[in-house]
Amino acid sequence: KKRFILRDYILGGFCLTLISYLAFFHLTANAVLSRNTPDSSAYSDHVGNLRSNIPSFPFPRLQEMRNSDGKLNYETFATSYVDCAGRPFAELKETFDRDGILLFTPCSLSYDHSVIDRINSKMDKWCGPTFEGNTCDNRVVKSKDEDIMRLARDPEITMVLDGLHGRTSFPFQTLNFKWGTRQPAHSDLIHFAGFPSMTLSAAWIAFEDILSDAGPLEYYLGSHKAKFQTMQMLGCDLSDQGCYQPKLQEIIKANVSWRPTSVLPKKGDVILWASNAIHGGSAVKDHNLSRQSQVTHYFFEGDDLYIQPKLSNLVGDYVRNPSKSKFSLRLDVPNKAKAVEFTNKHWQPASKTYTGHYPTFHTKNFHDHLGNMLPESPMTVGI
Repeated sequence: KKRFILRDYILGGFCLTLISYLAFFHLTANAVLSRNTPDSSAYSDHVGNLRSNIPSFPFPRLQEMRNSDGKLNYETFATSYVDCAGRPFAELKETFDRDGILLFTPCSLSYDHSVIDRINSKMDKWCGPTFEGNTCDNRVVKSKDEDIMRLARDPEITMVLDGLHGRTSFPFQTLNFKWGTRQPAHSDLIHFAGFPSMTLSAAWIAFEDILSDAGPLEYYLGSHKAKFQTMQMLGCDLSDQGCYQPKLQEIIKANVSWRPTSVLPKKGDVILWASNAIHGGSAVKDHNLSRQSQVTHYFFEGDDLYIQPKLSNLVGDYVRNPSKSKFSLRLDVPNKAKAVEFTNKHWQPASKTYTGHYPTFHTKNFHDHLGNMLPESPMTVGI
């Protein structure tokens, strides 16, 4: 009898243990699925609820977020948008305004990496298989590639950009990277700017999980609030990078409140930064590690000119009194063409007019800030 009691006790304990394990496995499996499977009730563009602990939220279809003229419906977007890490737009904007950069998780790139993977598969052909033997100086210009153009036009990324700036963006340049660039700290405004607003923005998409030894991007948080330093203010000749870099380093050292921060995004995450945010590539400590990514630079609708400040002679208060300055144009967009018009003309697979990294012109002519034709000169043509 004691033997039977002992047997029943052992069997009972075994059954309870087995039931506990099965219940744990069931709950764990459901939790994993709920983090990685789109909610079937989410709208068709896949902006939905990725994290299981985020309550469901109302979100209209992406196409409903823009008006018929292509402009974002800011009120609807600001009160509805939540990224795939569960961060509402108000939180994203607070971070961006404070730091000058924003790491966010678009749902458009969280569920489907096929576009990213197709671009990654081409990088060896474009750049070579090793860091030391790369053939693209760690970057490649392929703006005509259909997948690269698709990412540049990504509706969720551009909506967040528009929401943060309160303006309508359009892409004008892409760069793809296989490895870290080790690029010295700089402000993108020295290279490009919409005038007279002196703005642009950028979206950097991680094509893989970025590791600390791969030379991640480094930002100086808060630097975007400082006054933009032109080549003239720094005492540098036009396009003299040998002068610009050490002079900018002096300014960085003097501003101890700027916080240097490396960013380690996951595959599909996006880093956005403000016009004057100072950033660069940190040291590549392990040359076996890649840092595959794409950055797209954007201008905003409504500016008079789109210029290259490092090649422009910006005199005095050049924003209020531009007549004394000479501008080197990055793009010629006369008559304040709409962003949707520019994007449709230059950033579709059928486009034949875009040249990638180099200047693209909406017309064959150059115009000043009043819409008048500019004479051909080394400052305005062929740069």
